[in-house]
Amino acid sequence: MAINDNVGGMQVTAIAKMTVTTVKSTMEGIAAALQTALRASPFANADVIYTIQLIRNKNSNDVIAYIIWEDN
Repeated sequence: MAINDNVGGMQVTAIAKMTVTTVKSTMEGIAAALQTALRASPFANADVIYTIQLIRNKNSNDVIAYIIWEDN
């Protein structure tokens, strides 16, 4: 997986290939859950990850990670 870091910043090459993958876990387990998700299908070496956003539930220890990526 690579970051498409062009002079003008990140550049989407095919908008139809943009995807969001969701990973749910706790604060304690989110690192391992993300590592497992990134090593598993549907990700391939040529795919471009644009951002990973972590959102924590304010009333609990639950976390949702949104991986925004392009399937190349």
